[in-house]
Amino acid sequence: MKKILLSCSLSLLFFGFVSENSPKRASYTAHIEDKSRLYISGSSNVNTFECNSRDKSAPISFDFTLNDKGDTLRLSNAMLLLYTKNLDCSNSRMNADLCDAMKANQYPTIKIDLLGAMMMGGANFEDVEGDWKPLKVLANLTITNVTKRVVLEVKARRIEGNKYRFVSVKDVHMTDYNVQPPEVMLGMIKVNNLIKLNIDIVARLTKE
Repeated sequence: MKKILLSCSLSLLFFGFVSENSPKRASYTAHIEDKSRLYISGSSNVNTFECNSRDKSAPISFDFTLNDKGDTLRLSNAMLLLYTKNLDCSNSRMNADLCDAMKANQYPTIKIDLLGAMMMGGANFEDVEGDWKPLKVLANLTITNVTKRVVLEVKARRIEGNKYRFVSVKDVHMTDYNVQPPEVMLGMIKVNNLIKLNIDIVARLTKE
């Protein structure tokens, strides 16, 4: 219930208090560096695992509208994609089982549609310098044919110039997205329902 209330509250902030007529509107392109990571981690009844994306992210062009206080922004066209078939779990059998479980042939991508962000602790977006700053990010997370609105706890900091780093970890229950946790070796190894969606992105932002 607390998560639902938080999601609703953030939705009101992003879509109610950030006006379309705000003068603080701009379009940017995020050039994501190769050292960035977008991956899934989890555990089974015998060990832990990581499934790393082998994709090279294309530049993402997006628009934002910033509120007058400078602490809340609304995003559009800010989409992160994770191609399921390009996840490498360092085990070919696990790769195949994960693709089957997530119905990769029918639904090839995990989508993270970023809707808005709010700085925490009284900071605003001009304060994102060398120190880590906490943000709450509202997003639509789509796995298979299920989309749920989620809140991501994100840390952000400016590395240098227009280069930023964003880090977040989101707990996901696979069954919430119509995914049956994979079983390997005739059921001897069972993946736990709870996995983590890990985001560690370094991006250079250029204004359009």
